[in-house]
Amino acid sequence: MPSLTSLAQELPAQAKVVADLLEKNGLSPPSFDNDTLELLPEDAQRPRWDLLATSHNFRQLATGAKLSGLGIAFGSLFTVLAEEPERARRFDSAMKHCVDDKDFSFPDASRAFD
Repeated sequence: MPSLTSLAQELPAQAKVVADLLEKNGLSPPSFDNDTLELLPEDAQRPRWDLLATSHNFRQLATGAKLSGLGIAFGSLFTVLAEEPERARRFDSAMKHCVDDKDFSFPDASRAFD
């Protein structure tokens, strides 16, 4: 795996390629209000995905193995909880039960999602 420094050096160069493609195609820089990256032609999408892959690897390496693994494990769980308030409420109840109950079991906690 590349080093943290080498990944950090790749990011600006890759971002410049993407910015140049946007300009070449007459598109404004992307923002959270205006997703111009989706408007790039299909043949210009590869540099965008390369930039995303490099930034993902940089973030994972900077986060470290332990925390990165937790992020992967809990990332989708937190997405579900954010999108489904009723499940979030049941999850909260289950976690309180787990903390308070010395006889905690994962099957009991998982029933909160049924």
